[in-house]
Amino acid sequence: PLNPTETDEFTNKRDVYAANSSNTFPLAANYMMKAGVRDEYTNNMAYFSASPGTGVPSYNSFIPSLTISHNLNKNQTLKITYSRRIQRPRYNDLNPFINASDPSNVSAGNPGLVPERTQYGELSYYRFFNKGGSLLITAFYRYTEDDEQHYISRDSILVVGNTTYTDVTVNTNMNVGVQQTTGIHIYGSVPVTSQLELRGNVNVFDKYIMSKIDPGSSISSINYRANLNASYQLNKDIVLEFFGNFNSAHTEIQGTFPSFTTYSFAVRKLFWNKKGSIAFTTTNPFAEYVDQKTNISGAGFTLQSNTQLPTRTFGLNFSYRFGKMEYKEKKEDHAEQNDEES
Repeated sequence: PLNPTETDEFTNKRDVYAANSSNTFPLAANYMMKAGVRDEYTNNMAYFSASPGTGVPSYNSFIPSLTISHNLNKNQTLKITYSRRIQRPRYNDLNPFINASDPSNVSAGNPGLVPERTQYGELSYYRFFNKGGSLLITAFYRYTEDDEQHYISRDSILVVGNTTYTDVTVNTNMNVGVQQTTGIHIYGSVPVTSQLELRGNVNVFDKYIMSKIDPGSSISSINYRANLNASYQLNKDIVLEFFGNFNSAHTEIQGTFPSFTTYSFAVRKLFWNKKGSIAFTTTNPFAEYVDQKTNISGAGFTLQSNTQLPTRTFGLNFSYRFGKMEYKEKKEDHAEQNDEES
């Protein structure tokens, strides 16, 4: 027979009712304003077999946005933006069922999670160059309430149904406090020659977290990310490609999580008037594993771990484009894009 303490049934329904309005109009010569407002009510209905009667809170969200742009000339634009955004908890993070498949490290969801609410302020400068290059520089400030993070606690004794676990760590998600992020983002695209094109971006930001779990405590850290994409047209049919990405180690409410580096190469053969291609690709060919070192501490425990992720891959892929496909990039405000910056 099924053990009810090790059996889970989770039913969740989320209805979002929203009304919004957005208007764009000129302010003066070469100035435009875009103003919008959205009000939405999120109604959550959930059933947890492991915890009957436990509910998930519903909530209302008021989300204004404002953008003022100024065209310095036909190739340069200056833009200032303010907006608000919410990030709802994921469904699985709400489920209170205790997963004890590893009796030393159990995990459980948190039905009391509320959405993160973030206010954004950004100032950006965009320039397009006549030879095809472009440059985007954005300075930003973000203030997030009810910042949701992965959280670990230690219990000397944990009782689940008829089973007692000792010296166990419990992994869950919590709204840990307030996070402030201040930084700069730079993106550039450069056609170095008729054959070589480089595209890349750098993101550097200071993250400051004020804890509500341990009132009065705070954490500050400098974080950065960078990536580079290069393509070289060897001849009319052969393209060489490279992509590299680096994420610095980042500090959260309980400690430091590892940096991550990945890079890949590709040799692509074009044919059938460039509608078809076949490519040999490889990712992290010079290292079989990527080390992920984590240092976390909390009440009564310190956790140090090193996970080796197998990332070396080799592949062969084929692609073919049918018909005529045109892509026109939608110019959106940077603050309206759903980025997980921090």
